[in-house]
Parts: sequence; structure tokens; C-alpha cells
Amino acid sequence: MGLFSNLFGRKNDKAKYFRKLENFLGVQEIEGLESVSDARINEIYEEVKNTLHSIASKKNESIPESAIDGLVRDRLMDEVHRQYEQQFNNMKDMYTEYEIRSLFVKGRIY
Repeated sequence: MGLFSNLFGRKNDKAKYFRKLENFLGVQEIEGLESVSDARINEIYEEVKNTLHSIASKKNESIPESAIDGLVRDRLMDEVHRQYEQQFNNMKDMYTEYEIRSLFVKGRIY
């Protein structure tokens, strides 16, 4: 595939990005992510991104891509630990009620 088909011809593939994330020690950022399929990673990314953008547009706000990636990373950790649905709903409720900064408590959502 050429450059333009990679940019415009395929669905966004964030699985590779999240699988390669490492912390400052060079250790994989999301331990256990190998148990989650690429399709599920992309599905979670799209669901979180679309939900946050939808809430942000109602509040007349914008969310940087880096913030979305951070929240998706947290949701992927929740998926590994089988807590995705609960934490995703908590994230939606928190952002609906409060500003985006409320979603970042020591890098995690509670």
C-alpha cells in the first residue's frame, strides 16, 4: 500500500501503537495486553475516542489526542483486568459531570 492508501484507505489501527508503549524503564506499559486482540484494542480506542468527542462537543470543548491516548491506555488496562465496562461507564459519567481534568487522578480514573 502506498502512503495515501495507508493514510486514507484503512481504518485507524492503534493496536500496534498501544502494543509498543513502554514506560520509562523500557518495560511494556500495559502488562497482559497480549491477551487482547488487535480488533478489540481498536474497538476500545474508537469507543473511547468517539464517546469523549461526543461529550466534549456538547460542552463546547476539545480534547487533545494525547489525552485520549492516555485514557484509552487506562481502559486497555481495565480490559486486561476484566473491568472495562464499569470503568468506561465511570469515565463517561465523570466527564459528563465534570471537566476533563477530573479523569486524571494519578494517571488513573476512579
